[in-house]
Amino acid sequence: MVRVSGEGSGQRVNPTTPSLCNGRRRQCLRRLQCHRPGYRQVVQDAYVTLIGLAHGSSGAKRLVAQFIPKFFTHFPTLYEKALDALLDLCEDEELVIRTVTIKNLPSLVKNSRDLLLKITDVLTQLLQAEDSEELNTVRQALLAVIRLDPKGSIMMIFGSSLKQKDLREKTLEFLAADLMPLRGELFAKNDGLEKLFAEEIKKVLNDVNSSEFSILVQMLLKLQLYEKNVAARQELVDALIAQLPTETFDPSDEDAIRKVLACAKVVIPILESGVSSATLLTFFINRILPPDRFSRVADKQKTSILRPFVDCLRLAGPKEEGVKVMVPHVKQLLLDNVALPSPNAADSITAAEEVKIDFSRVECIAFACYLTSMRVPEAMNGEELAARFRVLYQASQNNVSKLKTALSVHKQQKEAEELLKQPRLRNKLILHPSWKAPLPPPKAVPAPNPAPTPIKSTPAPQDAKRKATETGQQQQQQPLLKKAKQQQPTPTGLGGAKQQGRNNQSHSGANSNANTKHQQQQQQQQQQLAAVPVKVDQKLYVPPAARGA
Repeated sequence: MVRVSGEGSGQRVNPTTPSLCNGRRRQCLRRLQCHRPGYRQVVQDAYVTLIGLAHGSSGAKRLVAQFIPKFFTHFPTLYEKALDALLDLCEDEELVIRTVTIKNLPSLVKNSRDLLLKITDVLTQLLQAEDSEELNTVRQALLAVIRLDPKGSIMMIFGSSLKQKDLREKTLEFLAADLMPLRGELFAKNDGLEKLFAEEIKKVLNDVNSSEFSILVQMLLKLQLYEKNVAARQELVDALIAQLPTETFDPSDEDAIRKVLACAKVVIPILESGVSSATLLTFFINRILPPDRFSRVADKQKTSILRPFVDCLRLAGPKEEGVKVMVPHVKQLLLDNVALPSPNAADSITAAEEVKIDFSRVECIAFACYLTSMRVPEAMNGEELAARFRVLYQASQNNVSKLKTALSVHKQQKEAEELLKQPRLRNKLILHPSWKAPLPPPKAVPAPNPAPTPIKSTPAPQDAKRKATETGQQQQQQPLLKKAKQQQPTPTGLGGAKQQGRNNQSHSGANSNANTKHQQQQQQQQQQLAAVPVKVDQKLYVPPAARGA
């Protein structure tokens, strides 16, 4: 045999060297030992010793949890002892030992399908674990077992675990949260598994409460079998209503009413897709609506049970036979829940205020009367019913006015609260650190002196009279000057031009003389005004122009 070494030497190596044949020697030795007399018993005794270590130290328990599943199939006679040891480890106080053991349980089913039912039952009981890490490990292990044998494991879960009330809640939670997301993978690979799953759910519906009933029905509706098939949905509705007790139904049992409400909550959305509501309507008419049975329902559940009944009546066909049978029951409901006022009332408003009405309940009854009269027009005839409707109308009007008043008051209160919630201006905070010297107080800034207001001097009365006479004389002379200019003849030729030039010179000289006279007069007036003293703030004030005089 030629072998190239790792160094790339390419030299021939002796096949008997230890570096070549260690692996083969071990295999040969194992085969020889297996056929050696008494070797089987030695290995079995070692396995029994390993099983006995399940009650040893913490490290020994971890080894047991790993190696018992590994050699489990080699010792069929020790199945019971090995399984008991593993179950003891599943109940150990240490979380690590429990999780390691639970992870290795599906390997027992992989090698021996005879243990499927036992391992499935054990893992289902372990769903009651309180630790989140352990619970997650249990769910993963149970899913691994279901993948190995879906039919057997699902039948085991529904056959044993769901019949135990203490395990039912955890098992349903596992089926809804973990198994249903894998329905496409599981049901597609196994023919008939979806139908088997639906049949197992229907068998359990009789023994569950209202909340569990709702979970199971929601799982049924998610199946592909009932998604778009109207006939299958009709069959499902009939099967669900058949689970409700008929002869033994007691209206005074609150749990029974809750179960009916859960069934109606699931069934009514199915009825809206075109499925007939005759089965559910018949149940309401025969088991709940008769006066002697409806009076036994708890007061807090009467309104709740009337709402699905009205929805069922709304979805009923126009020629439904059960509607005529229902007419006297609906009439009696209206008479019992809307009482007539006393005849001594002053007016209709006062009479309506005296009557106490549960508007939520009466709303359902009034809508049922409306739906009934649509199918049977003569059903609501009669003066007695008309009087009830008048009282109901007046009471509703009074209630509407009270509600409007209450809403306005509430709106005002809310606005006042919003005003109080507005942010206020915060006072400026000045910090004074202890390790720093205090700041000197700010110096006071003197207020600026107000500027003196200018005082207008009033002219003397003699100057005012003189000024008025001068302006009057000027106004009288202006029209005379204009008239004299117009009467002067316009000279012609060269002599006329010379004469015109002389006239212009004489006129300009007269104007300049008049301007100089006027300026002299103004200066004289200012000097006289400056010499006159003026009183300001009861003190003699002398203008600056007169101080040098």
